[in-house]
Amino acid sequence: MEAEELISKIKAMGLSSEIAEGILSDAKSEFSSGNYDEASKLAENAYTFALDVDQDGVINDEDFAPTIPNNYIYIGSFVMSVFLILLLLNAYKKWQQRKILIAEREKKYALEKMRLKKEIDEILK
Repeated sequence: MEAEELISKIKAMGLSSEIAEGILSDAKSEFSSGNYDEASKLAENAYTFALDVDQDGVINDEDFAPTIPNNYIYIGSFVMSVFLILLLLNAYKKWQQRKILIAEREKKYALEKMRLKKEIDEILK
């Protein structure tokens, strides 16, 4: 498959082809000027770029997000994981604090209940 066909294919996929088209245009200009070696290199570059539009090393057909470099996705996943862990740790801390508060209230309630019972017992004597 040549560069023009591949550029048409990525356009049909809805991917950005401006850079590959620009490189191919430069290749055509060089070819018209008689710089065949440079034209060949540029056409090869256009093909390579069109093969992997986000330039992350995974060709468009095999890339699950061909418009986003995979490193961004991996970093984003890592950041979201850290955020989730921090969120869970915070929720656990609040749960522990609430548990302590409930235990303190129960203890206070039990002490108050014992005090009232003693008062009632003294009154009834």
